[in-house]
Amino acid sequence: MAAADAEGSASSAAASAGPAAHATGPEKEGQKDLSQQILDLLAQESTAVDSGKQRVDDIVQKRQKLQDERKKLTAQLRNENRKRQRIRKRSQYLSNDDLVEVLAMRKGKTAKATAKADPKKVQVVGT
Repeated sequence: MAAADAEGSASSAAASAGPAAHATGPEKEGQKDLSQQILDLLAQESTAVDSGKQRVDDIVQKRQKLQDERKKLTAQLRNENRKRQRIRKRSQYLSNDDLVEVLAMRKGKTAKATAKADPKKVQVVGT
């Protein structure tokens, strides 16, 4: 019985070693070709993973730029609203005549700016 167990364990060891343990000649070459193919596939896969990682990094950078732009726009909007509130508060204390004068000055500034930009589009406004 001990001999049968030893023989069984030897055959199971040979079976677990597989055909590679006994491979000679063309079988070894086929195995090398297979291992080379596997290595080639792994190299391609790592390249694909690298390009996928690059795409993710690009998207993350784009998202960061958009978030930064959003912060800037939010700050601009907040500042413009504050500016309008300050102007409104100051204008409360002006008389109607003063407000009309301010509007006329603004219109004159707009006309001058337009004249500098495109002299053909300027309409002469009486002062």
